[in-house]
Amino acid sequence: MRSLTFTCPRTGRAIHAGIDTDPASLSSVQTVVLHFTCTYCGMAHQFPIKSGYLAQPLYWPSTRSFGHVPPNINGPSGCLKTVLMHPLFS
Repeated sequence: MRSLTFTCPRTGRAIHAGIDTDPASLSSVQTVVLHFTCTYCGMAHQFPIKSGYLAQPLYWPSTRSFGHVPPNINGPSGCLKTVLMHPLFS
């Protein structure tokens, strides 16, 4: 399972929607639009599911990676998204 994630249009930071899912399940709800308040800028945002991407959930520890981009952190536009790091590995 991966965390459904969007990018805040004001700050560019990764916003986790609180939904853990897989690509097959996500593909069946592409027309749904989520509405929620951003924890970073405080603004209300509307995100079509199809504009989101699946990222490693916050509760999964990850390791630091130098010299290459870890899998599943590139969004639909190909831009590098926020790399989530577990505090124990920081």
